[in-house]
Amino acid sequence: MVSTAFLVSLYISLSYVGAVYATTARAGDYRSGRDNPQVIKQRMGRICSVMALNLVVIPMLLWHLGHLGSFQEAFLTLGLYPNHSSFFFQPIKALLLISMLYVGPLVDALLYYVFVPSGSLSREFKEELLNIWGLRNYVFAPFSEEVFYTSMILNSYLTLPHEPASNKQLICLTPLFFGLAHLHHAYESYYDSQSSMAAVCLTAAVQAIYTTVFGSFTNCVFLKTGGNLWACVLLHAFCNYMGFPEPSRLYTYYSDVRKPPTPIAAKLLSWWNKCYFCLLLGGIWLFKCNFNPLLNSPYSLI
Repeated sequence: MVSTAFLVSLYISLSYVGAVYATTARAGDYRSGRDNPQVIKQRMGRICSVMALNLVVIPMLLWHLGHLGSFQEAFLTLGLYPNHSSFFFQPIKALLLISMLYVGPLVDALLYYVFVPSGSLSREFKEELLNIWGLRNYVFAPFSEEVFYTSMILNSYLTLPHEPASNKQLICLTPLFFGLAHLHHAYESYYDSQSSMAAVCLTAAVQAIYTTVFGSFTNCVFLKTGGNLWACVLLHAFCNYMGFPEPSRLYTYYSDVRKPPTPIAAKLLSWWNKCYFCLLLGGIWLFKCNFNPLLNSPYSLI
């Protein structure tokens, strides 16, 4: 039998995707597709409207159908408002944790901006962040997606009637709503590009798997921090900016763009390239070792 928690979570997931496609500006009408500023503005506007509605509807459902005593209590479970003393420190600790995972790319980026003459952190920062695409990728999307797919859905399973969910189910199964919601990109890719059906399906499958795994991570952070949504939003924005780790940017520049200035520099670059891959593995180890120490909280929900 389908549970109330599942039905509410399905509504939450579909309401987000529905807001994306309810815009009058269709991505296929523009050469730049979903990255066209007009499309982005209309989609963000519709998602804001649905989010405002759900910030009332979902707490009402959690209150009336669940075990919470008031609308205010239900709203506070969403994690938008401080509800315990360590609330403001948890996002900083979460950012420190994810920085350990990205220690290789972060050190590589530092060396790149120091040793590459054309590298300009301030210029790239402005080009990447201070525009509508940066607003969407690093502010709006992390916040809205975490509100819908982490906070609202997790609280549905924590509060509404259903068969008792184990910690494993909360962390590993509920993110499927987030992962499967990204399959709508396959629809746009197929109709708005020249990609083959096989390429579109493969890309969509990889993206769905990646976002499901990432959703498991943010779910775990939300639960371990006692429902701190801002820790999840900060992690989401940081990971969106960093992306999936790639080969050393410094080594690639001096391999593909210009030659190292001296033989000694070439040897140092070769050495650094090996160190970079060691740091990638070391970052995983640091992340694993510090996951619980940095995230565990006396207010943990699991």
